[in-house]
Amino acid sequence: MKRVIGVLLLIAILALLMNDGGRWFNAKSSLRTSTSELAAWASTSARNLPRDQAAAELVSQANSRLVRVTQYGQDQNGIQIWTEADVHGTWVLGPLAAMNRGVPLNQATGAVLVVKDYAQAQYR
Repeated sequence: MKRVIGVLLLIAILALLMNDGGRWFNAKSSLRTSTSELAAWASTSARNLPRDQAAAELVSQANSRLVRVTQYGQDQNGIQIWTEADVHGTWVLGPLAAMNRGVPLNQATGAVLVVKDYAQAQYR
């Protein structure tokens, strides 16, 4: 009986790691790609636009990719972009991250995990 419980516990832990880890990895990889593409896009189009208009168009591009731009920097050398995206469907990582932000346990179930990224690109 102990062996069966041990095997079931091991399977549950592996399923947790596969689900949460896989969702986090896929979201992080997708966000990294989107952030790099957004920075490259901004480095070509932002050069010809006023800063506020370039930032607004960047946010519009990011929204179409389900990414939020949290910060945007533009100087004489290029563009810097900080982004974040939500990871839905995690069993443990989302609630743990919510509790770490101060959300009570009874409200943390079903919480969304947030991944963040940064990219910069030189003007083209």
